[in-house]
Amino acid sequence: MEERKPLKRAEEVSDLLEAVQQLLIPFIHRADEDSEGKSSGHGLAASGGGPRATLVEHHKPEKLVQLLNFDLPDIGKGKNGLLETIKHVLQYSVNTWYVAKVKG
Repeated sequence: MEERKPLKRAEEVSDLLEAVQQLLIPFIHRADEDSEGKSSGHGLAASGGGPRATLVEHHKPEKLVQLLNFDLPDIGKGKNGLLETIKHVLQYSVNTWYVAKVKG
């Protein structure tokens, strides 16, 4: 009789979620850091001296379709493939975790 290895799905999901958090949390922190200047209309400077926008990298929708290439592969790419896709999406995502200040 073949011996079954114990499932470790909970550990795998925990590992995957931690890896995704390591990508998302810095992305959100960048918006937090930039929000101080947003109320005055002047965000923090980006490398190269230009203003940093809420768009990490701006492109027209047609170009984004090409850049993101959301075709599903015939064979899964696993954890590393998912993380690469998330990085790629964040590169072209709006980063507007902005909370309006209410004047009272």
